[in-house]
Amino acid sequence: MSAHRDPIAEDVLLVPEVSSPYEGLRLTIPDHIRLSAYWFATNFLWGALLVIMLPGEMKHMVPSDRVAAIGLLGGLAALVALVVPLIVGELSDRCASRYGRRRPFIVAGVAINLIGLVLMCLVFTTSKPLGPSGNPHFWATVGFLLSSPDFLKFLGAYIVVQLGNNIASAAYSGIIPDLVPKDQRGIASGYMAL
Repeated sequence: MSAHRDPIAEDVLLVPEVSSPYEGLRLTIPDHIRLSAYWFATNFLWGALLVIMLPGEMKHMVPSDRVAAIGLLGGLAALVALVVPLIVGELSDRCASRYGRRRPFIVAGVAINLIGLVLMCLVFTTSKPLGPSGNPHFWATVGFLLSSPDFLKFLGAYIVVQLGNNIASAAYSGIIPDLVPKDQRGIASGYMAL
């Protein structure tokens, strides 16, 4: 009889055990607020970025083609948001850093995010508005946008923001299971949702 290997059981063994620093304690309201602070910040960022800033900046950069520009920015950034969390989630689950399993990814992601925001600001302040593409077809407009150095710089900076935010958010998604005792996870999720 040959030994049967269970790849799922082997995979679970690669995930280091994490003990909660709050085990046996009742989390206070300030504890819950601290644990939820990143979630508030990232939702504030995306609320301002997607609803206010991007439309305003595209109105300045490409006034006649701003809808196509926003669609292109959103579509390409969505690819980053689709792939990065899958990779970072897996890596942060197996991280055995002395700073914790999630913290190195959250810190690196926030730093990358901030760099991207600064780059977006620099591109925006130095960009000149583009004239109309002159073509009503979407793909011709996309080609026109991708031929603009200012738009490409802005797109690159926006992708850096997406990359950083998705690195940090993917790791942050494991905070409650890692830190909050099982009997308090529901209330911690409620604070985060609030």
